[in-house]
Amino acid sequence: MCVVCTARGCTSFNATRTRNFSCYHVLQGTILGATGDTADMDEEEKLLVIDRLHQVLRPFLLRRLKSDVEQELKPKIEKVIKCNMSACQWRLYNDIRNRGAIELQPKSEADPSGKKRTTTNIMMELRKACNHPYLFWYDTRPDMYGAEIIRSSGKFELLHRLLPKFKATGHKVLIFFQMTKVMDIFGDYLQWTGHRFLRLDGTTDSQRRGELIEIFNAAESPFAIFILSTKAGGESLK
Repeated sequence: MCVVCTARGCTSFNATRTRNFSCYHVLQGTILGATGDTADMDEEEKLLVIDRLHQVLRPFLLRRLKSDVEQELKPKIEKVIKCNMSACQWRLYNDIRNRGAIELQPKSEADPSGKKRTTTNIMMELRKACNHPYLFWYDTRPDMYGAEIIRSSGKFELLHRLLPKFKATGHKVLIFFQMTKVMDIFGDYLQWTGHRFLRLDGTTDSQRRGELIEIFNAAESPFAIFILSTKAGGESLK
């Protein structure tokens, strides 16, 4: 008996042709030879092959829901809290959207033109503006932070209000980040405000990841906040 365990791949019928064929070939490699080469097929023939692979793979799939596996698992409650951007964020956002440029240094007598940086990836720069303005001055950010690290970002200001309430009521908090530089800035904020936290990102080795999860889940753990990168954290917690 052969069992293929996968979190994605053949469990998704939207998977690529190559991935579908690989799943099938491990189980019962008798279709398309040993390679699954479809280079000489036209688009219609490729679609027929994919449909055939889906039909063949379906009997091998076993899908289990969390509610079926873990009966004591509490139901997920999702609440979306929208927050506005700060004045600094709005200025950066509008400059990027309207002019495709970021004013890194304001105009002065010494430098009448100011210092600007043009951008080609506008969507990425807009995402950075929505997270924290310090991402644009990351290399020259101050060594010591003050209240400006909170006031300059709407998300940071919201979390600054929520985290003490979570801590007072005994909750533990997981915060996921798509940008590790935002993690760096948020880690500086947590240190400045005195919050004890753990961090897991792509630079954390596999053994240390397990140790961090055990420390965080311990009943008497002094750490109530765990910051994680979306990719590394998601893989470690599965």
